[in-house]
Amino acid sequence: MAKNTNSVQISGNLVADPRVTGEGSKVRTLFTVAVNRTNYDGTPVVGADGKQQANFIDVTAFGPLGRNVAKTFKKGMPVIVSGELNTYSVKATLEGETEAKNIGRMSVTAASAGPDLTWAEATVTRNEQGSNQGNASGGSAASSAPSAGADDF
Repeated sequence: MAKNTNSVQISGNLVADPRVTGEGSKVRTLFTVAVNRTNYDGTPVVGADGKQQANFIDVTAFGPLGRNVAKTFKKGMPVIVSGELNTYSVKATLEGETEAKNIGRMSVTAASAGPDLTWAEATVTRNEQGSNQGNASGGSAASSAPSAGADDF
């Protein structure tokens, strides 16, 4: 019998610097990743205006991961996020409509996140164990610096 899973990976560029809400153990970091759309053959999806189309994915990171994302990620940075896909609805009035309608939305709750090293270099700085600043693997990533070697740990 197949096990039900809810796992998603996205890669794209940050639309803006991450926003941190909450304090202490209730910290969460919100950010949006622009993911370029492509056709089944890998060619870009282009709109009527001639520009490549993108999906804008809202992401939430909690606790130590959220703190590390807030310190590390900056607008325009290429990133990869793994996590769980969430769906919800919001009431909104669409342009030209008079009544509010339920609009379906999707977001990702991040389990891990980091720079996309296809398009950038990074240096990894380990947080001290027990400091409650690191992610599950005990580290955070900083962008735009030379790569660290395996012997650096």
